Amino acid sequence: MNFRASGILGLAIDDRQILCAEVSPRGMVTRAARFDRSSAQNITFAQFLKNNSLTAQRAVIGFPARWLMAREKQVPPSTQHVAADLLRIQAERQFAGEAKDLALDFAGNPDANQPRTVLLLATLQQHIEEAKKIAEEAGLSLVAITSTTLALSSAIDSDESMLLSLGNESAELTIRSATGPRMLRHLATTNGHTSAQFGAIGTEILKAAAIGASPSGQLLVWDCVGMDASMTQSIEARSGLKLRTIRELPNLPAQSSGEFGPAIALALAGIKPHGLPVNFLKSRLAPRRESRFGRSALIVTAAAILLAAGITSMVWDLYQKNSQLTEINSNVDALKPILKTDQARIDRLNYARGWYENRTPVLDVLKGVTNSFPQLGDVWATTISVHENGKGLLSGRAVDQRSVLAVLDALKRDKRFTDVTLMDMRDAGANSRDTVFSLTFTFTGGQ
Repeated sequence: MNFRASGILGLAIDDRQILCAEVSPRGMVTRAARFDRSSAQNITFAQFLKNNSLTAQRAVIGFPARWLMAREKQVPPSTQHVAADLLRIQAERQFAGEAKDLALDFAGNPDANQPRTVLLLATLQQHIEEAKKIAEEAGLSLVAITSTTLALSSAIDSDESMLLSLGNESAELTIRSATGPRMLRHLATTNGHTSAQFGAIGTEILKAAAIGASPSGQLLVWDCVGMDASMTQSIEARSGLKLRTIRELPNLPAQSSGEFGPAIALALAGIKPHGLPVNFLKSRLAPRRESRFGRSALIVTAAAILLAAGITSMVWDLYQKNSQLTEINSNVDALKPILKTDQARIDRLNYARGWYENRTPVLDVLKGVTNSFPQLGDVWATTISVHENGKGLLSGRAVDQRSVLAVLDALKRDKRFTDVTLMDMRDAGANSRDTVFSLTFTFTGGQ
């Protein structure tokens, strides 16, 4: 079977959707579509691909940054194999007891003649197994599992070292140098698209910029949410960087990028030789085969390598830290006015994390109710009450009865809500054409 003739699929996966893009062997986008994972009970992913004429049988799957753990690591002058051995040891120390449940790889290329910085990445094995299952059930040959944002950064031909990828579900930041990626971080979810939310993203960028600020003072933004002026200003004011937004990949038609740019970048990475920043399927940190040499010889050799590497690493580390200290002090001095005014906000954000991590179930109720309301603003809540046993009462107004019934149906579809009952629905009366309503529910907290 000739897989190459049918091109390759890029699949950008997150919790709610899969962005799919098919690219021909010559790098041209042929088709793109979005699969809603919440509709998987109604249609399988295999049937979705067939309905949308996505016929490629090879696939590259990309993970979101919140599924990944990324750590910047420095390696002394070394070959690929020696650097992999050193990084494998560091990874076992970094993740301790979790290592057996993680898949590991690194982005960047060690150099035999000079020290290099690489990005060590880890993801849960359960995410890897989930990706394999998706490919298997759809009859796809899985070429690679990688990072969506790192693939997008590689596909964009730009001098800027910082890229902010804004999607419909999350914001992700990557920083790269001439030798490869230095940082990958999930900043926030972007549901709602408010100016305050984007201001918080700007604050996170400010903290990240202290270790990898763009020499040009610009932040490249892949915009899939349609940012307005207030959102742009919120990020620029908090981060201290000038934004430059893009929605097109180089050498591709404008209509071929946009929302599907990350998925296209994944497919292109699978076509180009050595185009993948990382590949958890063929990790360079996978355990090497047993050597024919004895255990004692291996221990002596490894000890000699580690001793030489350790001495070289310490010398290089001292030089590197002095350089970093000088650069950081310079950046801190420049950022002091902003840091002074934002310190109170940062403290409140850190305090709020405790509320999020130990949040009351009432927040889940409010989130579920909010998600059941349409985005058009034709129905709104006036009061909501929730008791400790999960029973609640929601009252509100709407422009018509159809909007009320839409909210009722949405709550009933959410498996966490039971006994959803419309208690009252009538005209508001007086001079208003609105409809007032009230409904009751029981929140179970299940998934």
